[in-house]
Amino acid sequence: MVCYHKQEEWSNKVCHDATQPAVKVFAINLQSAHEDGETWQFDLEAYRKQIHFRTVWLQGFIEEVTDVNNFMLKDSTGSLKVFSCDCVPGDKSWINDGAYCSVVGTLVRSGAVPEVATLKLADLSANPAHRALWGLEVRELQLLLACGVGLRA
Repeated sequence: MVCYHKQEEWSNKVCHDATQPAVKVFAINLQSAHEDGETWQFDLEAYRKQIHFRTVWLQGFIEEVTDVNNFMLKDSTGSLKVFSCDCVPGDKSWINDGAYCSVVGTLVRSGAVPEVATLKLADLSANPAHRALWGLEVRELQLLLACGVGLRA
């Protein structure tokens, strides 16, 4: 496991387990997520299954940019706070209201407005196919996980 962040309040939660892929999720999945030992989990009620994860992968539109390190991300199901973008290398001049992006990170807090510490960011605004296909990708992965197809390295 590699820990990228140093803020004492949440540093023990912000780790990337390189042996497990990030789980594609919607913001709504993180609202009801809860900690389960060293991982988080959320329920797929339609399938009566729990999905365990360490790292999440989301896509959505940037809104309410506080600064280049903190912003709100909105997908088709809700919004969440994305922070610690300063820990990700690369140009961040594209982080503006309305940009469509991909965020890989660690859930630090669930609830009405979940909070995700960033591990990876990518601007996807140039290709509308990313946005058009994302919902299908998330639903497909969640269906596979609910049917018992695991994500193991």
